[in-house]
Amino acid sequence: MNADVDVESFAQMGARLPVGESVVFFSIIAVFLALRLRTESAIKTREARIDAESALRAAKTASVSGEDGASEEVARAQERLDSLAAEEEAETLCVQLMTIPNTNFRLRLPPPPRDADDIARERVMKSRQAETKPSKQQEEERLPQWQEIAIVVSLTALLAPFLLLAVVDPISKPSPALQAELQLDPSAPPSRPR
Repeated sequence: MNADVDVESFAQMGARLPVGESVVFFSIIAVFLALRLRTESAIKTREARIDAESALRAAKTASVSGEDGASEEVARAQERLDSLAAEEEAETLCVQLMTIPNTNFRLRLPPPPRDADDIARERVMKSRQAETKPSKQQEEERLPQWQEIAIVVSLTALLAPFLLLAVVDPISKPSPALQAELQLDPSAPPSRPR
């Protein structure tokens, strides 16, 4: 064993912290966290706006039914809805502005949640449209007749050799001339007819 140990080479083998790579890594993590926080904030604002729309509908319903103090409640609900809509637009714009410049990358918020009434309305509209006119999926697109004929003829021409090979029996008895020749000399190759 050699007792001479190079201290400098041993020190190079220790743990190192690459500054450049660490800065890039932590900046990427920070950008993703900022995007996540802004997106969550925009989603919460949108949910508050949806709740305010529900409250406005309820207040309008109460106003139409003639309840006392419903008109002031409609005005307050409308003001709250307007402020939340402006806040939601600012949040959405803030999230959209936080994109990578000179790229085609755009961050979009997830679609708002749908309630059972919206889904039922959409199903009714689709069923009414299906009754009035057939959908594109129901209409079958066909090729012109000459193209269909050309396809059938070309496929038949391609598959005919395989059909003939399937019909011919490869284990049938040899012709009488070949059988006579094989009986004379079984080890000789068959002669070609001249």
